[in-house]
Amino acid sequence: MCFLRSDYLLTAKQLKHPTEKISRNSAAGYFSTFRAMLKILHRKKMIRENINDYLDKIEYEDVRKEYLTQDELLKLASTPCEIPVLKTASLFSCLTGLRISDVLALDWKNIHPASEGGYCIRIRTEKTETETTLPISDEALELCETRETGKVFKGLQRSIIQYPLKKWIKQAGIEKKISYHTARHITFSFHLKTNNLQKYIHPQVTI
Repeated sequence: MCFLRSDYLLTAKQLKHPTEKISRNSAAGYFSTFRAMLKILHRKKMIRENINDYLDKIEYEDVRKEYLTQDELLKLASTPCEIPVLKTASLFSCLTGLRISDVLALDWKNIHPASEGGYCIRIRTEKTETETTLPISDEALELCETRETGKVFKGLQRSIIQYPLKKWIKQAGIEKKISYHTARHITFSFHLKTNNLQKYIHPQVTI
């Protein structure tokens, strides 16, 4: 029997940045997926032994999650971004809580008038694969382009998000380590004043 070692992942380098190691929690996640696959193979009798019996899992470490304050979000809104669609999509996620996968897939046909007035988003989220209806505020709607057909945030691609986002955040004078994932959680922690945000972003919207 070959011996499988988890310490390989703990020293593995990132594919895009070969001088940097992957994080411990990334290694833990990858190894957990691998162990789950071994369990399935054993259950289907494709391997004789449950190799998980010989493997120690990689423990996750507690990580402090950064977030943006209301003032910091307003700083971002007032700071130019080299990729305008990245700026509007990021602020949109902050106001709606939508994941990047759902923002990338968001189509104008997903935005509907709400029965109580205003508008709502009806989508099937990629992560949970469930239908959901979310109210959308006026300031979030202001971030969208003029209504037409197709994707709401045209030109937005996952490949242009990570490092341009970090650069934009740094240019705004924010030193925290903020990712697209953590930034979107601000909508659940802070309340934004419509006038403050509209002061910096004025796309004309026709619904």
